[in-house]
Parts: sequence; structure tokens; C-alpha cells
Amino acid sequence: MKKTITCLALAMLLPVIAGAKQIAGTQQGYYALSFPGWGTYANDGAGSDTNLTPAEATSLASGDFDGDGTNDLVAAFGSGVWVYVTNVWSMITPATATNGVAAGDLNGDGVDEVIMAIGGDGVWKYDAVADTTVQVNAANAEVIATGDLDGNGTNEVLMSFPDFGVWVDDGTTSWPLTAAFAEYLATGDIDGDGDDEALMSITNSGVWAHDAIPAATNILLHSIYSDMGLVAADIDGDGDDEAILDYAALGIWANDGAWGSNTQVHAVGAELMAAGDTDWDGVDELLLSFDTIGEATGVVKIVSGVEIGVHAAPAGALAVVESSSVIPSIPDFEITLELLPGTNALTLTWTTGVFLYDYTLQSKSNLVAQGTWTTNTTITGTGGDVTVTTAVNQVKSFYRVIAE
Repeated sequence: MKKTITCLALAMLLPVIAGAKQIAGTQQGYYALSFPGWGTYANDGAGSDTNLTPAEATSLASGDFDGDGTNDLVAAFGSGVWVYVTNVWSMITPATATNGVAAGDLNGDGVDEVIMAIGGDGVWKYDAVADTTVQVNAANAEVIATGDLDGNGTNEVLMSFPDFGVWVDDGTTSWPLTAAFAEYLATGDIDGDGDDEALMSITNSGVWAHDAIPAATNILLHSIYSDMGLVAADIDGDGDDEAILDYAALGIWANDGAWGSNTQVHAVGAELMAAGDTDWDGVDELLLSFDTIGEATGVVKIVSGVEIGVHAAPAGALAVVESSSVIPSIPDFEITLELLPGTNALTLTWTTGVFLYDYTLQSKSNLVAQGTWTTNTTITGTGGDVTVTTAVNQVKSFYRVIAE
């Protein structure tokens, strides 16, 4: 699996900072767990819990709500919807999001919006940059999700209505995916083509994937609908997501994006599921909470097929908070590249690793003074790949990346 870090307006930034700019840290993610009667905690996956608030959340989701590159937490409490950013809770709305919260960058500004399904008052989105709350749909959606279905770099909102079926909203227009109500929704790139598919678990119909590109197509993944939950996760590290199907009677299964392509992940179904890659090893952890259906109660994670205990008590809500500040490693050698004419952005892409580094960018003037610059796009060494997709037409438009 590849991660992409984008440095916007690089030509404007680098001259100001005299040739050096740190663009990454090494903070890792955590598991957000909310327990009835105990409150909401951050768990490091190794048995250590930090209490975030004594309030119990009914729904949790993760997103970057201040644009600093590190994911934050949004929670639906009885007192309203709150975000947890840089260790501080802030209220978005006193309304109760009885049908859940989600997050995604809907307008492409690099900051995620909060999506809220507020019982009796429709679906709303909160924009942290503008500090505004706008209604997405006046009807009451029972299930919501976000994903980039058209591959344009921004997320759309998915909503499942008991009376209207599943609809998509891109901020300008809305359209239906199916007239049937989906009990669970998820999004993920299950075919590895760069855009997300909409995953829908529909009662008496099965689990379906809607692929918008190249042409709108509904693909039946399994004829039995998942009655306990549905998430998308890359649990095998192959670069594309699997549809994780949660059945009360059949256990948990991973579907690789095609009919009949199912592998059992766990013999028992879980009450709650979430997924994400907190350690940036290229493999998503599958977070599961079990209660009373035949499994010893508590929260566990499945990592590369291995079950690891996280907490002895079952959670009432959970989320995986990935830290997008964590940059995967490259070996300790120079990578030189030439920026090609384009727009004011530089995109670096490399394969994930185990060790973490900080990275700096240096301007061409520094490199020429050191006599080490070569104007080419060749990767020096054997460590992962770098792809330059856009650039700037200025004198200082040549850079190298150094692992420190």
C-alpha cells in the first residue's frame, strides 16, 4: 500500500524558509474506544489506555479537522457532537447525532469536514475552516459514510434512507445508487484503480459494491447480507482494500472484490468493527468488539491474521485514528528528482516501511553549492519509488529528499 504526502504551493514556501522545510513527524495513531459508564479512551494497542473524557460516545470517527496532517477524533455524545483536536474537546453542535458521525474532505481544502446524521433533522456537514454547519439532506438517513467515488480527490457523502434507498451527495448535486435501504455502508478501493467503491449491505439482497469508474456498475460480492457490520480495509497489504463482512452466524469474512473471493477472518461475528493502519506498516489492523455472541467479551485487533487483545471490556463505540503525519521510511540514501512544469504542488509517493524518519527539502541553490545536483528523475538506490506529478516554473524548482 502506498501513502502520498502533498506539499502545496512549494515554490512559494521554500524561498521564504531559505531552503529547508521539515514536512513530517513520527507520531503514530491510536484506537478510540468508548465504554458504557466509563467514558472515552485512547488505546495504544498494547494495553495502555488514556481517558479522553468521562462522557460515553455513541459514535466515533477520525479525520484531520485542523489541516495539520495529523488525524483527530469526532464523537457523538448525548450533549452534542464534539471534536478532539490537539488534546482539546470543542463542540460543533448541541444536536445529538443519533445515527452516527463520519468525516471526509468534501471540498478539497485539505481539511476534513464532519458529517452528522441527526435524528429528526437530516444530515449535516461541519466545515472547520469556514466554521459553518450546512444541511446536506433534510431527510433522516440511518447510515452515513464518505468516500471518493469519482476519483477526483474529494469525498462524497453516502446516505442510506429507509424510504429512499442509498444516495450520494457531492456538494452540488445528489443521485441514487439503489432504491433499497442499506443497513451498513462503507467505502474503499477494492479494485485498486484509485477511486473508492461504495459498499452496501442490503437486507435480503446481499453485499454489493458500486463502482462509478469507468461506468456505474453494481457488483454482487456476497448473496448473504452482512447483518452485523461492514468495513473496508487492506488487511493483506496488497495495496487495495478488502470488503470485511460481519455475520452473526457465519463469523467475519474478507471479500477481495469479486463474487466467491471470500476468506474467513474470524469464526465469530463482532458487534462493532473498525479498521486502519496506525503503525504505517502497509497492513490495516481490524479492530473488533465482542460482547455476548459466543466470543470472550472485549476488544481485539486482527493483524496479518493474528488476534491480539486490546481491552478486556466490550466497547460501545470505536474508531481507528490513523496519524497521517507518520511518513513511511526510505533507506538512508539520496533520492534526486527533477520537477516538471505544472501547477504549484509537489507530490512524493513511496512505498511504506517499518522505520520512521523526518524529511527535509533543500533548494537547488544549496545542492549546486555542494556539487551534488543532477537534473534527472532517476531514483538513486533501491528503496521505494518517488513519483513527481506536478511542479513549478521557477529558478528554485529543483529539490531532493533526504532521510535523516
